[in-house]
Amino acid sequence: MTVRTAVYLFGWLCGLALVGAACGGDDAHSESARDGGSGSGTRDDAGTVFVKASDPCLSAGYHFDGKSDCDVVRCPELSCKCTSSAGDAGPPITETITLHACVPGRGCVARVDCASVCDPTARVPRLACEQRLASTGAACKSDQDCVTGHCREESSGKLCVDMLGCGSDGHCSAGFTCRFNPSSLDAKTEQPNALGNCSDGMYESVCYGDAQCKYHKCSGNRCSGGRDNDPCEADEQCSSSFCRRASGSTSSGSCVSGARGGSCLDDQDCSSGLHCTSASCYSSAVGQVCDGASDCASGLCVSSLCRGGEAGSVCQEDSHCKQGVCAGGLCVSGGLLSPCYEASDCKSGLRCARQVCSDGSAGSPCSADADCTVRACVRGSCSAGENGNACEAPDDCQSNRCADPAGVEPGACTSGEKDSPCVYGQNCASMSCSAQGKCN
Repeated sequence: MTVRTAVYLFGWLCGLALVGAACGGDDAHSESARDGGSGSGTRDDAGTVFVKASDPCLSAGYHFDGKSDCDVVRCPELSCKCTSSAGDAGPPITETITLHACVPGRGCVARVDCASVCDPTARVPRLACEQRLASTGAACKSDQDCVTGHCREESSGKLCVDMLGCGSDGHCSAGFTCRFNPSSLDAKTEQPNALGNCSDGMYESVCYGDAQCKYHKCSGNRCSGGRDNDPCEADEQCSSSFCRRASGSTSSGSCVSGARGGSCLDDQDCSSGLHCTSASCYSSAVGQVCDGASDCASGLCVSSLCRGGEAGSVCQEDSHCKQGVCAGGLCVSGGLLSPCYEASDCKSGLRCARQVCSDGSAGSPCSADADCTVRACVRGSCSAGENGNACEAPDDCQSNRCADPAGVEPGACTSGEKDSPCVYGQNCASMSCSAQGKCN
């Protein structure tokens, strides 16, 4: 009889950094082999396999006392003597497996089920358990603590299970599959003899064939494809569901995001509600680039941008303005004091004076008497010519008398009666102006 002794201190060499290289992966061998006999599971509409979660440490026969303090206790050594056949060529082989470990919060391994430990089909779950016990870097409190996958409660603690090696699909989160390197499969039984890797088929997930990747591209045992500018032949090969082709006769293309600002050749390369203009996807909102009115929610495309047609909006003609008119390239109301360049920029009854719409009333802007409905235009404002109103000449006043200091400053209309303001004797009916500036 041949005797082999294996001492397991749970410092398994296949740690987190070596999972991909030393622990292997998986191809599409049988579901029962991957799941350790726990069932083939169910599939969703996308074909993803969902199997019942399984705890590799429980499957391997390890039980924790739940009370030992790992900081002060050295756990007892537990041994199992396992006998296996060496085949037709030799006698049976006896292997002694010695175990001891302590997991914070779970305590010592207090009992082992030697039948499970010695079961050849439990070898890979045992490797998965031992890696969990040695991998403190995979501890977690919630999914947010995991670089990939999910945080799950197991007998050995809460772990980011998809960052660790696996022996079956059940060792991975829902939506993940345990992928085994084809070279790790036994030639006769097709069972794995090394750990696999949890993979969801997304970018950078472990793979051993294009069919194992969501976007059907496996390169260097890692899933690729699906991202912007990656090659594609169909929309389903892109995470955005947009595969852009140079022409209808071309089978190959590249993935585009379909999002606003993404590259495109036509509207079909853009998500719903977006359009393709100048090789980029744009929305129909005001300020977005457009080719025509149909590209804009407002129905207004002016100077290659969607416009709102409100006051101040860029325009080229009156029809580009929702209300009012287009004056000087901007939409205006056409109402009183609205900007204007000509009479047609103003509503009926108003005139354009000094580039604003005016009604010609006293105080309104003006450039000439004709801009006013009252007596005169005096220095840019319409004046009624009443006593005290500004004036520059006698006919600016109803009294026909303007007390004007030689045009240096605007004068004021005066009645010419005794004690009324005056500058010259002509401003007074008496033709006499006192030194105090009042008519005698």
